[in-house]
This record gives sequence, C-alpha cells and structure tokens, in this order.
Amino acid sequence: MICEMDKHYISYAALAKLLGLARRTVSEKMRGEYNFTAQNIAKLVEIFDKPAEYLIARDDGLPAITSKAVTSSKSSVAIRQNSPYKNLLREMDKHYISYTALGELLGLSHQTTSDKMRGKENFTAEQVVKLVEIFGKPAEYLTARDDGLPAITSKAVTSSKISMSRRHKSPFKNLIDAMAERQLLYAALAKLLGLSSGNFSNKIRGNIKFTEKEVVKLVEIFGLTAEYLMQRDD
Repeated sequence: MICEMDKHYISYAALAKLLGLARRTVSEKMRGEYNFTAQNIAKLVEIFDKPAEYLIARDDGLPAITSKAVTSSKSSVAIRQNSPYKNLLREMDKHYISYTALGELLGLSHQTTSDKMRGKENFTAEQVVKLVEIFGKPAEYLTARDDGLPAITSKAVTSSKISMSRRHKSPFKNLIDAMAERQLLYAALAKLLGLSSGNFSNKIRGNIKFTEKEVVKLVEIFGLTAEYLMQRDD
C-alpha cells in the first residue's frame, strides 16, 4: 500500500482524512499495530482501485485484517439473494464492498441500505450519482432491476446525469463549469484521464494533486488553458 500512496502522492495525514480516521490511528495501522477493519479496506479499494489482497499484503506474512472480517466482506453476497440489483451486487463483490460499507459510503444506515438493495425503497438521484462515482459505471447499469421495476424516477435519472451543480465541494470551479457545460460526469472524465472514479473524486476535491500529464489531458479534452482549468477558489 505504501507504493500506491507514493504513486498518488497521498500522505498519512491525507489517507487518514480519506478514511475518516485520526492520523495517529492510520500510522498505527500502517505499522501493523492494529488491523484494518472491513470498512477500512472497502474504502482503500475505492481510493486506490486495487484488489484488497494486494493493498493489505504484509511483508511479514501476518494478516492485516481478521479472517472474520475478510469473510464478511467477500461472501456477504450470500445474504443478498433477495436483491433485484444484480449488476450493482456484481460491482460490490468485485470491490469487496459489503452492505455496511456501501451504507457508509452513501451516508446511510445498514438497515436503510438493505431496504434499498431489496427494492423496498428507491434510490434518490443523489445516491445514484454517488454510486456512479464509487463504481465508475453508468447509472442505468447500476440501477437496472431484474424485476423490471424502476429504481428511481425518470426525473431522478435526469438529475443524476446533470448533477454537476451538486458538486460544490470542489475548489476547481472552472473545471466543474467546463464539465457541466459538456455534461461530463465524474466517472466519464475519470475514464478519459485513466483514473478510477474514487481517485478522480479525491483530486477534484483538492485532496490529491493533478499530475502534469493529467493537466495536459484536461487541456486537450476541454480546449481551455491549464491556468484556467486548474484555478482554485481557495
């Protein structure tokens, strides 16, 4: 994981912020004094877009997470047989994201997440946008139901496609405006830059710096100057 942190210029302090942990706690986990939780690992997979086994492999051969937590994060599909969202389940399993971890990423309780995944409640437009950012897949694919019923209203689908106005947390207002003008979602631009959705999201929020190569690519995509696109409000 150190290699991935160096590759993306992520310090311990930055990683702590992304994981919602204290810097000291992250330092202790990275030194092997404490194990990572299943929720920590689900978030690490989202941040670095690498398999959990790769990220938490230890040189000393000791486990970085308890076997119970690994089993929970990998085989939780066993309790998901009642969900009509097979595509979304497939992506969750691919990234080792459990119901609980997905709930944390969406800001929902485990029960609410479970109800939505079983089709008892519809996803909101904001939640669909977040799912697109997490998995880097189209909203129509992620919310497709096997029973043919709608996951969200048509109005919500439209909102999820032009949701740039909801992304006020980014200091790159000019870049956000350029994306909105071309109706480019986070996931779509991330793909053009060769980045994971989670990694791009961190960059546009100012947590990680854009590389020179990425800035050049942005200039090519939008036909605007680097100075304009990279101007930060802060």
